[in-house]
Amino acid sequence: MIMIASVPTLIACSGDEPQGTPSKEMLDVNPDKVIDANSISDTIAVKANCRWRVELVKGWDGLELNTQEGNGNEAIRLDMQKNTQTTTREGVLCVKSNTGVIVKTVNVKQRGIDAYVEVVGNKDVIEESYEGGQQPVTINSNAEWEIISDGVAGFHCEPLS
Repeated sequence: MIMIASVPTLIACSGDEPQGTPSKEMLDVNPDKVIDANSISDTIAVKANCRWRVELVKGWDGLELNTQEGNGNEAIRLDMQKNTQTTTREGVLCVKSNTGVIVKTVNVKQRGIDAYVEVVGNKDVIEESYEGGQQPVTINSNAEWEIISDGVAGFHCEPLS
């Protein structure tokens, strides 16, 4: 008589932990993302060994995420329009592990365009006779500007900003 002994075999799926051993979640993102004013898309890398969710806590009109959840190492794509203002736009993302044990904040900034002021006309010397006169100039700018007189009597300019 031949006896065949059977040995129990355990098969585990990827990510399964033996019972009684808690899974150690890992989730990491860079806490700061600075984007150029002319960019319309960028990514934030997520490094994780678990499922995660992302939420746009604070943003600006036109800032969108391509996903609201992921699993493991993935990238979150940010879609936006070019920033045509001189001020920086700011947003905040919150990335959480699926269990909510790990929470990471990402500060997103899109730089503003460079400010410029252009004066068209005879801007170097404005001279008029003692009788007075006008010296027209045109000011083109994408930022606030102001004309400041050094106290010359009778000097008048409109508009001042």
